[in-house]
Amino acid sequence: MMGAARVAVVLLAVAPLTAFREHPIHAARIELVALANGDVGATVRVYHEDFGPGEEPAGITAYLDRTLIVTDARGARVLLRPTGTGREGERLRISLVGRAPSGLAKGRVQVTILQEKFTDQVNVVDVRVVGRRQQLVFVRGDDAQAVE
Repeated sequence: MMGAARVAVVLLAVAPLTAFREHPIHAARIELVALANGDVGATVRVYHEDFGPGEEPAGITAYLDRTLIVTDARGARVLLRPTGTGREGERLRISLVGRAPSGLAKGRVQVTILQEKFTDQVNVVDVRVVGRRQQLVFVRGDDAQAVE
């Protein structure tokens, strides 16, 4: 299953199991945007109370270096660094920037954010590479996925 259909199936399967928790589901949403000049921007949204590193830049960097892995078309790691955080209700918004000189098309993404903490964690990545859109969905145990 791909994209939105997979998200819907995961949400329907997990919702009854999480009905009595504070959040209906443990989820993170990541927007990943790559421009033609090699600039990469990312926005991570997670429930604030679930996110152990909090809002401290050093903690965010160390955590996301392990759990948000992006490689470019040549397989080189794209280092994403925080530029700011903010609250959106119960969620924490983390803005990041990086460089992918060879572009993200044909690169790979792996997201394990909070999967070490919650077995039902779902991470949804909306990828835009020079105007093309793609959605990737990660549940615990998933490997890296290709960026088209």
